[in-house]
Order: sequence, then structure tokens, then C-alpha cells
Amino acid sequence: MYAELVMLNLGPGIREISEKMVPQFAALHESLKGFISQTFFGDEETGNCGCLSVWKSKEDLDAAMAVCVPELQKATTGIVKEEPTIQVFEVFETKK
Repeated sequence: MYAELVMLNLGPGIREISEKMVPQFAALHESLKGFISQTFFGDEETGNCGCLSVWKSKEDLDAAMAVCVPELQKATTGIVKEEPTIQVFEVFETKK
């Protein structure tokens, strides 16, 4: 499995913006092959926010990024305070 961590800064008072963006990206992720889970988070005071999503394979993640990154750029044009950062990680599974 692979995880993608997207971080961006939308400036203080992000709740209204987030309430519009989260459902859009949640639905987009859920519609794509290999999607496992997602967690959206943010800090109202600093405007830092992000999403951690998990995918079945690196290929699924790469395909998802090809769809989601352009949508993120469109959704944040004119409101993002700095360029978003995107990091990819391999998920280490532990045996139960």
C-alpha cells in the first residue's frame, strides 16, 4: 500500500473553504481505482490543512495523482498562500 500526504496553506479561517473542498475531493478519491482511505485535517488559526490518502498500489496512487493534482490546482487557484507539498510513502503493515 502507498500513502499520499498533501499539505497546503489556505490562510486563517479555512473552515468555509474546507467545507466546500472536502466533499469534492472525498468523492473524487472514492471514485478512483485502488482507493482505501482518506483523512482530511486542518488548523483554523494557521490555515494549514491537508489530506492523507491510502491506496492499494503505487500504480493506483500514481493514476489518482494524475487526476487529483490538476483538480487541486483548479480548486485552490487564487486562494492558496503557498505551493502545496505532496509526499508519497510506502505503508508498512504490521502483522496482528
